[in-house]
Amino acid sequence: LQYALRFYAHEIPVRLGVVFVANDEKEITGFDDASVAMLNLYNFIKSNNGIQKALDVLIEV
Repeated sequence: LQYALRFYAHEIPVRLGVVFVANDEKEITGFDDASVAMLNLYNFIKSNNGIQKALDVLIEV
């Protein structure tokens, strides 16, 4: 993730993708599965502060 953030932050013309593998069962929450919690965290921060901040937070976790 650090390399992806560096490419994004320095606007290097490369297309990057991050794949989240999370449990898709509706009854599973972030309290039950860490992958769901990380995806929820990323989506929340991205919607409020942007992609760069969301990647920063995931790297720090």
